[in-house]
Amino acid sequence: RTIAAVLQVECGLYSLLLRRTRVSDEGAAALGAALGTSSLRVLDLGECLISNVGIRYFCRGVQVHGSCFGLQELYLDGNPAGDPGAIEILQLVEGGKRPANLKLISFTPSPPMQLSAEIAAA
Repeated sequence: RTIAAVLQVECGLYSLLLRRTRVSDEGAAALGAALGTSSLRVLDLGECLISNVGIRYFCRGVQVHGSCFGLQELYLDGNPAGDPGAIEILQLVEGGKRPANLKLISFTPSPPMQLSAEIAAA
């Protein structure tokens, strides 16, 4: 939550690498809500213990509070999230609040979870 508060004051931070930290669902929600006012280009939330619920909170935060125009790369791989989380991300990138410059999304669930064939093909 502290990092999310820093992002809201436009601190000039371009890359935030939180891989293998315990961001969890609440932290993901706070970061999603803070992205609209940040200058981030890269956000790495891989292996951060974010579940399907946290992915949903993150995406809702982006949708409600506005997307980060400059965000180019979003890493969510290695989290305990599956098809429901992937669907939330797909809805975000296909919706009207999609970060305009987003070029890369990495989303592969942590073992033993797997995406269904239908979701993986999307």
